[in-house]
Amino acid sequence: MNRKIQAAIDYFRLNVTTIQLVEESYSSTVRILWLTSGEKLVLKLPFNRNKVMREQKILTLLQGRLPVPRLIDGWLGDDEIPGALLLSYLPGACVKGAMTPNDCYAMGELLARLHMVKTQGFGDDYEQVSDASAWRQMFIDYLAEWPLLCEPILSPTLLQRTVAKYNELLAMLPPPDGPCIIHVDYRPGNILMENGKITGLIDFESARGGSAERDFCKIKEELWDIDPATRHPFLDGYQTIRPLPDLEGALPLCVLQNALGSLIWCLRRNTSSGPFWERNMHVLVCITSE
Repeated sequence: MNRKIQAAIDYFRLNVTTIQLVEESYSSTVRILWLTSGEKLVLKLPFNRNKVMREQKILTLLQGRLPVPRLIDGWLGDDEIPGALLLSYLPGACVKGAMTPNDCYAMGELLARLHMVKTQGFGDDYEQVSDASAWRQMFIDYLAEWPLLCEPILSPTLLQRTVAKYNELLAMLPPPDGPCIIHVDYRPGNILMENGKITGLIDFESARGGSAERDFCKIKEELWDIDPATRHPFLDGYQTIRPLPDLEGALPLCVLQNALGSLIWCLRRNTSSGPFWERNMHVLVCITSE
């Protein structure tokens, strides 16, 4: 057994009979645990301690508002292990394959319900009041950081084109639709369904206060771009709860930032190859060629 998993099980004093690997888990180590009592729980070990604390806080905020796991216990780890979360088990399976218009409608509705959870400000410190300029400043700060990180993975020409496109899109960024809670990784793989009904929304380790359009990045990439017919029912479902953000004005910059962040994510995990890497590199090349 993975030493870190065993350390977390020992910390939470669990009597475990069976451990099951969880699919669709890329950033964190996630396992389903069967206890001797017959209960099923989820053990999650995020990549770093910030992600542990972020998910703890968000899940506490969303209890009773959305179908999210219940936080049973948390551990901030030690010098070797960033920490762990012990969560309730939700029925259902991650959304895969072709989706019906009703499925897409329900997914849009769920995202809008998440965005109805207002915050005082933007970023991880969303309980602190900040004005609209703070959202734009986060993009400016990112521009100051990522070119240096990307030097090992982007050619000088592509890096120059990316900086130019980023500045061009930043100049067109509309006022934020928020602040509200944004998931940041809202995609079919983080939505659970059973018998045609959504049973859960999971994986809040990247969630924070933000502007609503940021949560349409993964949906565009993993749903609309694959099957354009899914776009309208998704947006229809969303608009039953709240108005759409300015996707035309804001989404291109968010998509570019998401592609860059995904490539840096791969770099930090020494995985600069494979489908996820190639998909985000393709997105980056396409956007900067427009």
